Amino acid sequence: MQNNNINGVLEKRLCTGCGTCSLICPQGAIKMQDDSEGFKAPIVESEKCNGCGRCKRHCHAIKSTKKYSSKISMCLIAQNKEKKIAKKSASGGAFVGMAIEFLSKYQGIVFGAALCEDMEVKHIYVDNVKELYKLQNSKYVQSNIGRSYEKAKFFLQNNKYVLFSGTPCQIAGLYNFLDESLLEKLYTVDLICHGVPSPGLFKKYIEENENEARRKTKAIKFRVKNPLWTSISSFYMIMIFKGGLPSIRKPSEDVYYNIFSKGLALRECCYTCKYALPDRIGDFTIGDCDSHKFYPHFHPNESNSTIMINSIKAKKIWEESFGKKFDFSELDIRLEEKYNNQLHEPFKRPIERDFIYKEIFQRDWGIISDKYANEQKLSGKIRAYLAILSPSWLVNIWGKRNG
Repeated sequence: MQNNNINGVLEKRLCTGCGTCSLICPQGAIKMQDDSEGFKAPIVESEKCNGCGRCKRHCHAIKSTKKYSSKISMCLIAQNKEKKIAKKSASGGAFVGMAIEFLSKYQGIVFGAALCEDMEVKHIYVDNVKELYKLQNSKYVQSNIGRSYEKAKFFLQNNKYVLFSGTPCQIAGLYNFLDESLLEKLYTVDLICHGVPSPGLFKKYIEENENEARRKTKAIKFRVKNPLWTSISSFYMIMIFKGGLPSIRKPSEDVYYNIFSKGLALRECCYTCKYALPDRIGDFTIGDCDSHKFYPHFHPNESNSTIMINSIKAKKIWEESFGKKFDFSELDIRLEEKYNNQLHEPFKRPIERDFIYKEIFQRDWGIISDKYANEQKLSGKIRAYLAILSPSWLVNIWGKRNG
């Protein structure tokens, strides 16, 4: 017998899908399975459950996660000093800069989200700089934590340094999974998260595009910087197929990206997220710097990162090591909060959320595309290709001449 409600412990709308309950259950009674919307959710095998309540005690959605961080000691606008690294990053290269130093100087282990060969976003770990590229760039879909918490615990028990990045709820789940005695060499990086659509939606999107292109997907990118010129990171959905030209669309022209950017299909808990606050859960917080226009002399015409340093040990490792990898300047956190909404409130739940997943999985994909994305015209296709190959002034001229 299965129970979708964790034996009455947790309402589905509050679950973040971190999987801590599944990993912590001594009876192995809780499994993480895809729900009707394609999100990972816990299912209880009632015949195995002995009612110990361990899942409830370790659930961060129920139990307030213990604060391991102090008040914000530093808030920075930052840019990686290595231009090649910054160019391959979504914004200012904050995560990869810290990760390289962590791997090189501390021989540590770095965890993060990767778009794997099967086109599923999963949490993995790397132990060398050569594989770090797998964790770079934005992935606008909920990652599958899998057994990453257990692996992090193993490394910490063996006296290894661990840098774990993820959404705030994933960091909270990790803290509630680990014993406090293991936290000395753990460093956490939470992302300024705008909410996550389901892996099920992402999978269907890929399948439909592959059917249309008659090719398998090789890679997907949600952000792009011009590889030849100084540029701001642009929001484009780029699908690279095995053979043939890539598909490049603006968010408004791409059904998945448009649904995500408008917050129409986020996980239910995202609309009431208790971590969308300036008081953060991780040792570090990173994301796009949305108030960068107020710092015109700091790397103009480039995307920059916000780095929030939230704990004493984070401040120490920043001053000893991480900070040497960046150009940085003090950031007015209140101003950044004003322009970066997820630092003070979660995404507001739209009315479309009531029915959108039923539409997605039950209606013809062509109808979904027509409803939730604008048609991409020839001029739009040309502009998209220009955007990733040409200097911004040429793209702007093309845009003015072609509406």
